[in-house]
Amino acid sequence: MRTLRSASFLVLLPVLAFAACGVSAPPDFATFTDFAAMGKVDEVRAGLAAHPEWAKAQLPGSGRTALHSAALLGRVEVAQVLCNAGADVA
Repeated sequence: MRTLRSASFLVLLPVLAFAACGVSAPPDFATFTDFAAMGKVDEVRAGLAAHPEWAKAQLPGSGRTALHSAALLGRVEVAQVLCNAGADVA
């Protein structure tokens, strides 16, 4: 049981690190894509630290990704962060 608690802490460590800096991970993927569209780099990094799969995730229905949102509005730094995290550029 102790190992499970230690592993859980390691999963939360990136989130806690961003929270200590005053930036918390977005609560859901839709908010994450909104942050990408607004160019909120720190929030996008926090979201990726907590949910690395969000780099490639798509919004249901539209298929839009965070990279689509960032690129559409010229958020170059956010787009670079997403690409470095493995966003699909195809």
